[in-house]
Amino acid sequence: MLILGIESASDQCGCALANEDGVIAETRLALPRRHAEALAPQMRFVCEQAGVALADIEAVAVDHGPGLYTGLRAGLATAKAAAAALAIAVVPVGSLEALAYGAAAVARPGETVLSVLDARRGEVFWAWYRIAAPAPDPPASDPPASDPPASDRPPRDLPVPDPLTPGSLTPDLRVPDPPAAAPGSATDLAGGPAGGEGDPSSRSPTSGMRLVQLSAPQVGPPTDLLAGLASGDRPTGRTVVVGDGALRHADLLAVAHVVLAGPELRFPSPASVALLGRRRALTGGTVTPEQVEALYLRSPDAQPQPGSGPPDSEGQLRRQASGSQPLDPRFTRPGAGGQEPR
Repeated sequence: MLILGIESASDQCGCALANEDGVIAETRLALPRRHAEALAPQMRFVCEQAGVALADIEAVAVDHGPGLYTGLRAGLATAKAAAAALAIAVVPVGSLEALAYGAAAVARPGETVLSVLDARRGEVFWAWYRIAAPAPDPPASDPPASDPPASDRPPRDLPVPDPLTPGSLTPDLRVPDPPAAAPGSATDLAGGPAGGEGDPSSRSPTSGMRLVQLSAPQVGPPTDLLAGLASGDRPTGRTVVVGDGALRHADLLAVAHVVLAGPELRFPSPASVALLGRRRALTGGTVTPEQVEALYLRSPDAQPQPGSGPPDSEGQLRRQASGSQPLDPRFTRPGAGGQEPR
């Protein structure tokens, strides 16, 4: 199954493609307030670099929050419009979960990950997770007469990279690009090629460890985190704190057993959104575009006025589907006819 992942909950926005081999293309742009104009070109870029068409995408995974209001609206509008045009499902993925999933590279089984994103207004979004050991292998049995197709095989536990030494960080879970891949098939935050020597994002996810959610996403002042960091009911061992909210309040969160991840892990990665979304899509965790809702946790700083906000992708799509506006050829399934939405 080929999944498009869209991430826009923070100052970074980006897209990634994932299939049974892992993440095959990814792009990111870490410039604030550029989400609405950047996401559509990013979608086209990853498809071009992976050598696939938009029509080949089988589901869209999108970060639905919590996060910054304008970025979330742009990402959700893009995901819903693309899914409706392609007649495919959507997989909502939480921003704090995607952040913790990428941070699992620096945590060992039994340790906790605290995802913290800057929420502005002197507040942060946060949630607690634990790294769990791999599930035991099932008892050996006689092999089947023939291997089922890859699309019909049961999904495995969510993989995260093998534990690394303290301070060795990886911003996403991308597998190495195949030797024949075109250069530039993935880009890092600076816009250069990723996956080269010394780039931790090129390490393969092989350990099979699992991410367990310990708390629901919350919003509040960063001082609210101190009680949880000092609480004895958390699992023993280190707590890896990750995200741009953690970096902004690093002095406050600097307690004995806390390991603060570096800027490489300040944002959720599109790769993590795509991988988590693919896992859920294989187990039936999809919804229709109309059912996707943003998780804001609080009201926006400024209330949108009529006619304002990101481009009306959904309205444009409805006009195209009704025949009052020509269909965008990028969203036209070959042989589908002029009026069938994708």
